[in-house]
Amino acid sequence: MVQKSYLASEASTAAEALLQSPLHKAFSTIAVAIDSAQLYLVISCEEPKQAWNTLKNHFERETLASRLLLKKQYFRSEMKEGTSVNQHLKHMLDIINKLAAIGTPVSEEDQVVTLLGSLPRSYATLVTPIETRMNGVGLEFV
Repeated sequence: MVQKSYLASEASTAAEALLQSPLHKAFSTIAVAIDSAQLYLVISCEEPKQAWNTLKNHFERETLASRLLLKKQYFRSEMKEGTSVNQHLKHMLDIINKLAAIGTPVSEEDQVVTLLGSLPRSYATLVTPIETRMNGVGLEFV
């Protein structure tokens, strides 16, 4: 009986040590941080690094798709006749901010080029002199 008690105590101590290990803490942190609907992604992983890489590979694809969609929306933006310039600028800035939030900032030069290219023909008398300007044209100037 004493031997059983000793073995149970030893097993309990080993289990507590395992639960306190940095690897277990890391894995637990990952498991608790993700939505329960995504637990299937990491359930078969044996180490926290493997779980992290599995999640990274799964969600990076979605980030790439989001980036491509936002870039396409941004670079293909066109202001429709009758739309206010303020509305159009707000739409463009919204996409710029979303791109910046996912780590894909748009350079000022690209913002100028895209903005000028997105304006309708009725703005040609404004766009042409800006495009032919010799020294650099900043976003604030436009």
